[in-house]
Amino acid sequence: MANDAPTIVLASNDQVIVTASLPAANQSILIHNLLLNFGDMGFEAAIPIPNVKGDVLAKVMQWCEHFRNEAQPDQDDFKQKVKTPEEIPEWVQDYFKVESDILFAVITAANYLDIPLLLAYGCRIVANMIKSKSTQEIRNQFGIVNDFIPEGEEKLRTENAWAQDPK
Repeated sequence: MANDAPTIVLASNDQVIVTASLPAANQSILIHNLLLNFGDMGFEAAIPIPNVKGDVLAKVMQWCEHFRNEAQPDQDDFKQKVKTPEEIPEWVQDYFKVESDILFAVITAANYLDIPLLLAYGCRIVANMIKSKSTQEIRNQFGIVNDFIPEGEEKLRTENAWAQDPK
């Protein structure tokens, strides 16, 4: 965190306190708008972030600190720049090398906090992880239990045959 930048304090839903520089916190459009609308009142206490757990909030603020001086990209611009896994910067790839439950919690937090770049990269990472994999391989990778009865699963496969790879 930059020592010369003002800081704000955030409180997760499990009461974990996370400190972030103001430029980093402004990577979140939600927090930015809160500060714009209520900044005149000052924030004597921590800003509550009710839908995000402490470990995830800390991970998200790590992202925001890294990109604190970056402007929010246009979605179309992002789609043009990042089409393949090779186009994802190394720091971003390393950031997302986490357990799948943390990965999905970070993506959910990015959506809630409205951090477009984090959300876009997170979704791209997951898309790359499941690309060209079978349903069973995806279930195995993410620990998803198959709760379909065989007849129901077969019906879905038949109805969505267009989405299956020919064998």
